[in-house]
Amino acid sequence: MARALPCSNLTKDDEGQGRMTVMDRGGKRRLRQRGIALVMVLWILVLLSLIAAAFLSETRTEAVATHNRVAAAESEALAEAAVNWAIWRLIQESPGGSLTDRDAEQRLPADGRLVRWRHGGGVVLLSVRDEAGKLDINTTRPEILGRLLYAMGVERDRSRVLAARIADFRDIDDVARAEGAEATEYRAAGLDYGPKNAPFEAVDELGQVLGLSSDLAERLRPHTTVATGAGTVDPEFASVEALAALPQLEFDTAVNFVRERSASPPGMGPSAPSGSTFAVSPRTAYTITAEAHGPNGGIFVREAMVRLQRRDPVKPYDIWVWRQSPRRLSDGGEVSSP
Repeated sequence: MARALPCSNLTKDDEGQGRMTVMDRGGKRRLRQRGIALVMVLWILVLLSLIAAAFLSETRTEAVATHNRVAAAESEALAEAAVNWAIWRLIQESPGGSLTDRDAEQRLPADGRLVRWRHGGGVVLLSVRDEAGKLDINTTRPEILGRLLYAMGVERDRSRVLAARIADFRDIDDVARAEGAEATEYRAAGLDYGPKNAPFEAVDELGQVLGLSSDLAERLRPHTTVATGAGTVDPEFASVEALAALPQLEFDTAVNFVRERSASPPGMGPSAPSGSTFAVSPRTAYTITAEAHGPNGGIFVREAMVRLQRRDPVKPYDIWVWRQSPRRLSDGGEVSSP
């Protein structure tokens, strides 16, 4: 006889609820797995976004650096083009050059005033100064050097001390003059060198004089030279400071003279101020400074000191100084392009 199976205590509703419970647990597991996968995808997207952002930032940085390098190269080339153009003009305007009468009305100023020169989409502020407009630091008397420093704004007593030290630096003896400095004073200041006791070969050597800072040496450059051998200046080309350094010439007189000269065409300025002795330029040595503003925003300042060789058609000039100047030209005193 067939044996009866035990009966389940689950009703139909209970059995249905049991099946639904099993299904809910499986679904929740799958939902959790999907959630974990979604979080992982999101993290991967964030990571990829960070990598992409870093790559774009590096690309932008490199692009900016490349742009800056190009702009710097453009402005440097523009400054050097202006210097070479100025040299060409000076050669043409020198005795025996091919300057025409029409060009003579627009001679390149050699008294330091600014000329605006345009080329290749850029603009150059160009300044030319005849070296005869500067005081030669090898031959100028200490009292005049002191007046030059004072005219530049250095305190009077310190101007006198620095002038004496410049004179001691260039003389051949090792005997310090009053307020000067020789080897003993240099050693006492902790320096491992002494005065040169020989003529300056370059204006740059002023920075080696005891107590004369590199900043002051840089400020002296527009007013000093080693190229003329004269103890005075040609007033046609001298700065206010160089003129005011001369005996019997007051600062206000120098200012008024240079102002009147700057308002006149080159070579047609006022007569020299009275009361002092002046030099006459041989018109052979010039400092040319070109501040170039390139078409892409670069700025470069080239300074060159050249000496013309009129009797040498193969090599019509020599370059004595060729450097990048840290000093920008001012915006005042511009004239139209010659």
